[in-house]
Amino acid sequence: MRAAGARPAVTLLGLEFMDFLLDPAQAPPPASSGPASYPVDGLRWRFDTVFSLTAAMDAVKTVLIQRRPEAETVSARGFNPLLEYRAFARTGGYYDIFQQRAEENAKSYAGKPRGLVFAQTGSSPEWQELRGIFAALPAGATELDLVIYPYHAQILAMFEQVGLWPVFEQWKGLLAAEVEAARRAHPQARITLWDFSGYSPYQCETIPAKGDTRRSTRWYWEAGHFKPALGDIMLERMLERPLAADGPGFALTPSTLAQNRRRIGAERAACERAYPQLFADVARLIGAARKTAQP
Repeated sequence: MRAAGARPAVTLLGLEFMDFLLDPAQAPPPASSGPASYPVDGLRWRFDTVFSLTAAMDAVKTVLIQRRPEAETVSARGFNPLLEYRAFARTGGYYDIFQQRAEENAKSYAGKPRGLVFAQTGSSPEWQELRGIFAALPAGATELDLVIYPYHAQILAMFEQVGLWPVFEQWKGLLAAEVEAARRAHPQARITLWDFSGYSPYQCETIPAKGDTRRSTRWYWEAGHFKPALGDIMLERMLERPLAADGPGFALTPSTLAQNRRRIGAERAACERAYPQLFADVARLIGAARKTAQP
């Protein structure tokens, strides 16, 4: 966009906690010498695109799914609407969708490293990329909204069970410090770090019971993917449209970190009172994942 002279007035940037996790003791990767290049080997790629078996199969598949309203697809803007989840929910129920993803997450989270920066450099490629985005902000007024995702309470409870919660809080503190430095460097820009994580009634949404194919969820497809209904509320919050006082979204800064922790603590207590089964189920899932991982 910059190369084409486009200067967006508003940019929304999602931040995925898991992408920042690393082993501090490992050697950092070599520094990048610049933007990635993708050399093309003559005209071979054109031949493969048109005449390869994979291209032919993809072309046939494209024709076959044209009239399937729940086909897996990606929009022209790169958005995945997860239409296939509708069919999964109708045939197996939301419990199956949540459970399959929860079992995968439990195994993954139990083995995740607990660091955010390499010991040798005090940084990582992810932090460098974030700073690069700040450095590329155009001169003059612009708006950049950074988003900590509204993980379902099931995922946050897993963070607690596997010992990732302190790292999650540390990550937020580092993000808040980076954003504060970017604000000082770009005083005309409006840069906001939004924490949509927590245990509010949105994230604490009840997972339908096993075998229930009639009950739907309002806010989540499964713990790691929220529905457009919640996404619309997030956009309203970030764009400062009218929103209920109990809506999600907390503007995070170094001075509000403690307040944010208190908010989440109060939400967690309310969620555990209202939905104790979720926390018990997560404890069983993590326990089973650890047993499976043992030699």
